[in-house]
Amino acid sequence: MHYWDPAYRCFTFNTTDLSPLLEEYGQLLGYDPHVNKVYNPGEVTDGRKIVHRFLQIEHTRTPGKDKGNIWVFPIDRLMGFAQGRFATPEGQMAFALAVYGAVLFPCAGGYVEKNVIKLVHLVKYGTNPIPAILCETIRSLNHCCIQGEGSFRGCSQLLGLWLVSHLKYPKGIGAPIIIFEDHTRMLRDPIQNFKMARMQSNVPAVDVWRQFLEELEPKETFDRATWYKPKGLLYRCGNYNWVPLVGPWGGTDQAPTMFLRQEAGNLCTPVTHGLWEFEFAHGDEKGKCLSHQVVEAWKRTHIMEHGRLTVDSEGKNRYVQWLRGRKKTITQYGSFTSTKRKETISCENENSSLEIPSNEINEVVDTLIEEKVETRQNSWKEKYSRYKNKCKKLKRKVQGEREAREAEKGQFDMLKKKFLKLQKKMKKRKENDLAKHSRTQVELQEVQEQIRKLNEELASWKEDAYQLQLQMHADREEQRRIEAEKDGLIEQMNEMFEVNQQQVEGITTLKEQNDYFHSMLEEVQQEQASTKFKVRLMMSRLMTLSDWAEVYERRLQNLSSNPVLEMPELTKIWAFLKNLKSDLQELQKRLNAVQVGGAFVVEISVIQLD
Repeated sequence: MHYWDPAYRCFTFNTTDLSPLLEEYGQLLGYDPHVNKVYNPGEVTDGRKIVHRFLQIEHTRTPGKDKGNIWVFPIDRLMGFAQGRFATPEGQMAFALAVYGAVLFPCAGGYVEKNVIKLVHLVKYGTNPIPAILCETIRSLNHCCIQGEGSFRGCSQLLGLWLVSHLKYPKGIGAPIIIFEDHTRMLRDPIQNFKMARMQSNVPAVDVWRQFLEELEPKETFDRATWYKPKGLLYRCGNYNWVPLVGPWGGTDQAPTMFLRQEAGNLCTPVTHGLWEFEFAHGDEKGKCLSHQVVEAWKRTHIMEHGRLTVDSEGKNRYVQWLRGRKKTITQYGSFTSTKRKETISCENENSSLEIPSNEINEVVDTLIEEKVETRQNSWKEKYSRYKNKCKKLKRKVQGEREAREAEKGQFDMLKKKFLKLQKKMKKRKENDLAKHSRTQVELQEVQEQIRKLNEELASWKEDAYQLQLQMHADREEQRRIEAEKDGLIEQMNEMFEVNQQQVEGITTLKEQNDYFHSMLEEVQQEQASTKFKVRLMMSRLMTLSDWAEVYERRLQNLSSNPVLEMPELTKIWAFLKNLKSDLQELQKRLNAVQVGGAFVVEISVIQLD
């Protein structure tokens, strides 16, 4: 902070001015610095309601407290709430509040202030946080430099990374070593690629650092950081000739045209009129009015492409004259005490005139000036004697090097000839290698083509083998099915053979029975023939008897008509003849029936035998 110039909002190292720009901070943090929606303190509600809404904490049990007139919330409570909830919007909101309160806008005692909570709430809905971060960095540096006391309330890590990126440290200064994950490419995101930072073992005393910074020349700095890629410079807003900034606790401004070297642009005379007066704090009517004007001015921004404002060849000369003509208002620390000195700033250019009233000009200031001049004179004398001795040593060294160079010149010529011969040999070998390489490439292509064809054939063979395997599997299944059917048919044939054997036995039995029945039939036919003969004989006898009975009946009728022959014997004979006739008739019917029945029996027997 010893080299911070609060009037021009920049670090002044001898004749070199450096200041963090919106574009540099935006690229470090991964935000677009030209988004024209900036922080407006009167736009949102109270911080307690925001905490209650996003962290689901009851309003009556909010663990915040008042420090002075400002309500704050503990960061450890936010981290405890965020653990295990990083995948939820509430956990991400709590972690963002903790980072903003602990790193970007630190508050004493491990708390996050209510205005910072409002800023985080607005950032969630598209507000640009870069102007607020740069605003509080500049305001805190101004306060510490002017008052000579107090703690820095900006992001010291971000400011330190920015400053280290712009300084070229000599070997003996013991600069901090910053290690990134990837050193093989141009770093465009140093925060995400940051791995480790450590101090070197040979850290010099504070006097060496102080001397290095006081004698810093523009050539000993990086005009543009190695990780910075210019995309345009925001140099004014609205009716302001510079860029107004507003943060959680107040507002300030910056003149980016003073630092066109950092944007790789052409230098020109910056407009700084009114730059010193524009600084305010929230809480009064002036602050409210100015913050409203800043919000409106940011709606009309002016951006130059790639940092080039003019192509005038004399712009650099005018800037150098302006730089020599202006005085610096930086706090000098003689013998590392906290006594301050301020000088009145005046500029030859009317547009860049800047005046700071001083009410502390006294005898102490004059004494400090004389001590400073005397100290500077002594330091320059010591430097002159030291450089004189160095020049003598360098002369002797140069003369010895000339003699050595002449001796080495002959060796160089010999080596040059050898080098030319080797170069020719290497050229021929290279041509041969190229020819071999071309042939090898052709052969390799042919081999690759053959391998491709073999792979195709192998794939087709694999497909055929797979199909053949499937066919063999199907054939085995079909064979198993046929064998099962064959076993079933064999069982059926065995059963049929057994049935056939039984049928053969039955047929044999039937043949025997048929033979038996034929023999019986022949016997029956013989008996029937004899029976028929007997029946005919009996029929003939019956006929004879019936004829005889009729003859005797007629004779009896004739005798019965004679009264003389009425005798009981005749009556008995008459009755006997009647009975005999009826018996003969009955016997004839039976014989007829027997004759019919015998024929039927014979016919039935013949059918059964057939």
